[in-house]
Amino acid sequence: MHFERTPDVRIPLRPQDPATADGLLPGLHARALADGHPRLADKLRSVFGRAQCAHCGAHFSIPDAILSRCWPGAPGPRAAGATGPGGARAADARLRPRLGGAAST
Repeated sequence: MHFERTPDVRIPLRPQDPATADGLLPGLHARALADGHPRLADKLRSVFGRAQCAHCGAHFSIPDAILSRCWPGAPGPRAAGATGPGGARAADARLRPRLGGAAST
């Protein structure tokens, strides 16, 4: 994804804790560590985490943002206080059937 860069504004990502996550992250994180890839395991925490928009300050789920760009009609980024389904756990649950369907065709 390409976005306009905001000069001098860097907001750190908020990585997801694999111990409190469900869905894909715990298994992928454990596999990366078991296979001797601690740097990859650490980066996976960010992929399944949350971020903040440098332009408007809105907080959003990184998996939701990825899904909304890759699959039209998928739910987009959700604000931290939004009600209803969403967030990283819901996004990676939606991702599993899509990947499984693509692999079987």
